[in-house]
Amino acid sequence: VAFPLETTTYTVRVADLDNPATPSVTMDVLVTVNDLPTVTLDIPPTVCANTPGFALTGGWPEGGTYHFLDTDSLLINLPDLDLSDFLPNDVGPGDYLIMYEYTDENGCTNHDIKPFTILPYVKAQFYISREDICLSNEVKFANHSAGATHYRWEFSHGPVYEYHNEADFYIHFPDSIYSFPYVDHVADYTITLIVTNAEGCQDVRVRNVRVFPAVEASFTASPLQGCSPLEVEFISQSEGPILFHFWDFGDGTFSVQDDYTKTYINNSGADSIFTVYLTILSENYFCYAMDSIEITVHPYIEAGFTMAPSYGCDSLVVDFGNLAKDATTINWDF
Repeated sequence: VAFPLETTTYTVRVADLDNPATPSVTMDVLVTVNDLPTVTLDIPPTVCANTPGFALTGGWPEGGTYHFLDTDSLLINLPDLDLSDFLPNDVGPGDYLIMYEYTDENGCTNHDIKPFTILPYVKAQFYISREDICLSNEVKFANHSAGATHYRWEFSHGPVYEYHNEADFYIHFPDSIYSFPYVDHVADYTITLIVTNAEGCQDVRVRNVRVFPAVEASFTASPLQGCSPLEVEFISQSEGPILFHFWDFGDGTFSVQDDYTKTYINNSGADSIFTVYLTILSENYFCYAMDSIEITVHPYIEAGFTMAPSYGCDSLVVDFGNLAKDATTINWDF
């Protein structure tokens, strides 16, 4: 067996060794030796494990194949990984060799090998929730980032908070809560979390928050007390995106008007106290707010009496009968 390093002509003689009398055949054979293709690999030496859609590139000539090798140059079998679009973390952080192998049109194969490091994984992740949707300017955070040593929170309306120690999260967000500014219209905000690990790898997570204007229930009542029948004027001073008012006057009557004038009757023998509730329903998510006032209505009082006889001669003696209703003090004026 010959392994020529350059193009060479060989004389080949074929003979039948079992029959030496058989004439041998001689033929000249030209063996062409092609140069190995020049193959180069120019690849970044590092990549972050969390880089999505990463592709091994930089091999020349184009059309070759990339392979992962361990640091002992042993091939790593990755049958399910598309090296033109993969997440480095699926291979795993660590030191490797990348081999680029190319075969030319003559069937000659050559390769180039370069060191390659997958840096540790870092993941930005956080969730937000609202314990009460009607407190719509408040959001509660749950930070689930992994592998980070630096955190940067950016809010689209301006504030930026940065810290290195994960425990400092609670300095900026007491009770894990952030309060957006109150607004008089629907406002959309974005919250961006940028995390970095010790090797400089970054990851970003963005979430959206919609803040609705709050509603506040408030009203006045005049007068707050008086004798039956008592006419009371109720005027709403509520604020916010109000869908409608709901009045409960405490005596079994209701109204959905913005303002209302109500007459209270107390036919009992003692003061009656009516608790009036105003409920304001918001246009947003049907959130509501309430306010209340007490109205005191004194008993209905009515003067009345009888007399007999109602006429007669001088020195007439008349009997008067008291018919006053619910009176505590009676004063006769003759």
